[in-house]
Amino acid sequence: MIGVKSLLKKAQNPDFWKTLNPQLKVCEDFTCQFVNTPVIPQESLAKLIVNLKHEGYFQIDSFFPKADISRMATAIEKLRDYGFPLPFAFIYDEFWKTFSQLSQILSAAIGEDYCQLPDFWAWYIETSNTDKGWQPHRDNLGNTLLADGRPKCVTIWIPLTDAIPLNGCMYILPAPFDPYYNQTIQIEQKIDNINFQNIRALPAIAGSVLCWNHAVLHWGGRSSERAPHPRISLAFEFQRGDIEPFNTPLLDPKTSPNFNQRLSLIGKQILQYKHMYPLSEEIAELATEIEKIELPPSIQKQDNLTVANQESDVAKKIRNQFDAVCYPNTPLENSPKDDYQSLYIHNLVTSYYLRNQKVIKTQGKVILDAGCGSGYKSLILAHANPSAKIIGIDFAEESVKLARQRLQYHGFENVEFYAIPIEELPSLGLEFDYINCDEVLYLLPDIVAGLQAMKSVLKTDGIIRTNLHSSLQRFAYFRAQEVLKDMGLMDENPGEMEMELARETMTSLKDQVLLKALTWNPEKAVDDQWMQMNYLLQGDKGYTITEVFSALRDTNLEFISMVNWRYWEVMDLFKDPENLSPFLAMSLPDLSVEARLHLYEMLHPVHRLIDFWCGNANHAQSFIPLWEWSLSDWQNAQVHLHPQLQTTQVKEDLIKCINRNSSFEISRYLPLPTLIPILIDSSLAACLLPLWEGTQSVVCLVERWLKLRALHPVTLEPVSKEMAWDEIKELLKKLEVFIYVMLERLP
Repeated sequence: MIGVKSLLKKAQNPDFWKTLNPQLKVCEDFTCQFVNTPVIPQESLAKLIVNLKHEGYFQIDSFFPKADISRMATAIEKLRDYGFPLPFAFIYDEFWKTFSQLSQILSAAIGEDYCQLPDFWAWYIETSNTDKGWQPHRDNLGNTLLADGRPKCVTIWIPLTDAIPLNGCMYILPAPFDPYYNQTIQIEQKIDNINFQNIRALPAIAGSVLCWNHAVLHWGGRSSERAPHPRISLAFEFQRGDIEPFNTPLLDPKTSPNFNQRLSLIGKQILQYKHMYPLSEEIAELATEIEKIELPPSIQKQDNLTVANQESDVAKKIRNQFDAVCYPNTPLENSPKDDYQSLYIHNLVTSYYLRNQKVIKTQGKVILDAGCGSGYKSLILAHANPSAKIIGIDFAEESVKLARQRLQYHGFENVEFYAIPIEELPSLGLEFDYINCDEVLYLLPDIVAGLQAMKSVLKTDGIIRTNLHSSLQRFAYFRAQEVLKDMGLMDENPGEMEMELARETMTSLKDQVLLKALTWNPEKAVDDQWMQMNYLLQGDKGYTITEVFSALRDTNLEFISMVNWRYWEVMDLFKDPENLSPFLAMSLPDLSVEARLHLYEMLHPVHRLIDFWCGNANHAQSFIPLWEWSLSDWQNAQVHLHPQLQTTQVKEDLIKCINRNSSFEISRYLPLPTLIPILIDSSLAACLLPLWEGTQSVVCLVERWLKLRALHPVTLEPVSKEMAWDEIKELLKKLEVFIYVMLERLP
């Protein structure tokens, strides 16, 4: 194996590549208009597009000249012999020129303003019984089809040698025969209901073109020692130009990246497909180094004009800031196991019950911490969701390293961490039951793209928890940041000097200066992290409820609830909610959820975060609200205690209150959903004691109540069953509002 320094030095030398493959060119001028580019008759092209729409793919045989294809195949063989990963083939002009010759086909398939995605690869499948192509998969688990079935994105695959069953040609499950087509399901999760006779082999002559959409199931076959030659091939992905990017940077197919940009893109490919190929430390280091060189501009479509948009300075500054300072700076040894409130928020059980009135078990669930930082929230997720698999991602490598150390320190093994941005989530090839994206989304350049990336890897009934800064509550901090920008304190990554200058500036202002009065806290200002996250946070932005709901509609996600839902009730803002003016009394109850929340933020913008749960639209389970239950519903219901209350400490405190005949303050452990303390009479609290042993039926609790309180305390008459039912029902309804207990109707 050649050392990484030697590989890096050679990789950055254009003359090395020219010498390695003198039959090819490196960064010489060429245009997209080629004399020898084949033209497909419109009638034939129309049939191909119909096939793409209805079957998910099409194939064109012998499209490229054999001489051109043969030179490219030779280049890949030389790369393999030298020890370079095969995507380095894209350092040569011919590999870009080949795909640019497909403009007629791609324009018909995904629109004339199509873009090139930064997703490409090259394969060399040996003539052996062990080598094979990529496993069965869909290229993207997101919403990749338009309403009429046309694709939003496609993959172009070109064999450079004849691809036959013996050397691992492509196989596909045509859309009409795929029961999971256009669903977020990979083949390894679901293989039932698939008739293997419907699988179609796609042998292809060298120089052919295969095109498939990103919803269709496909894979490369296993090779054979009887194969006459290896299977050499390459692929590139493309998307429509009028939708949000599936990956960045988007590339203009009419131009070719320069030498350094090609190197960076090659490094990006090696890293983003590492789940397909295990990387040696040397190759991973090489890819990491070259990715940093110079990623090309990302194009944006605005009024049909293509605008080159280099990764913004702000985005770079955000990355640099979090590379330098891992957030949060919670000590490694700190444990959240007794932080009932944080565990309550991060437990999948809470949001799932809010949405579906069903209790879900966390065992075997896959949970993502998107933007995990130093891993403290990942640790909370691991504690809150026993036996779930925790995956953490963050674009800052140092943060990911610390997150791994933190979870290892606390004894959690079923965890994985990756240094990738949110926009590249689909590259993991995973689906998630729950996604936690805390204090991250507002830093992205496009929140819709961020939500779309998370949605693309969310299971059908999965839930996303995310949040955005409130522009109404945080306006003064944004002004403070603008002041410090004007002073030059945010030109680069703010360090100790910039923080000290910011402190001196704010301290020197008179206390009655409005900016200081609204933002300054001298006790908190001694903390560097507080200063950074409030006064010197690169890329900080705010949003309104209206903008949040608009983003949800754009991504076909539906709002479930605010995380601190009890603190967003607009009726709590009125002195006497029961005695409103006729206009308010008639209009407020009819407001939509969005309108009520927007009214709250306009009247009383006290929340720094718009913190909410959302999920795939139209996938909530239907249920009958508790206040509409019949007696039969109650008689067939089960009662669950929230997992974060089901602790030895809470049980011991409850028993003490029962023995002392004092009220039990259940909200002491989980104050989040309440505005005032929630107290339970000691005798009623004793009725709930069996819940600490496990799920109970409502009938059992009523029977226990009749034993505990056989006589009415005033009349000394026997308590009737009807009265016992009424009292237990009222108690459970009172506690269910705050999800201290959860009730399920049995069939």
